[in-house]
Amino acid sequence: MKKKVFSSIGLALAAAATAIAVTAPTASADTASRGACLTIVNNTPKAIRIVMRTTPIGNQPGWSHDVAARSRAVLKDGNRNSLLSPDGTWNIDAPAGKWWFDGRMREGACNGSWYYTVN
Repeated sequence: MKKKVFSSIGLALAAAATAIAVTAPTASADTASRGACLTIVNNTPKAIRIVMRTTPIGNQPGWSHDVAARSRAVLKDGNRNSLLSPDGTWNIDAPAGKWWFDGRMREGACNGSWYYTVN
């Protein structure tokens, strides 16, 4: 009985560790600004889920998006508008990954984009 309880606790902890809160570091003042988009690069063989902690401009926190295996997605709302950061940073719940900022990315209304890559 004790072995089964410890196994269940271990599985629960492993599941909780899969999705963690991650925050984009603040980019230098000359590149990051209000309206930065969020691009997710999923290099894994499975789909991943991203949950917003930041309230994107025109959207609500808690919104989630599934990113297909081995794909790249600029996150958009239900009307196909790019999600825009209110202050140039992002805070999301996601699998472990790495951030980098591209100030040259100007798709649609994006004023640069934070890329979050999951390997």
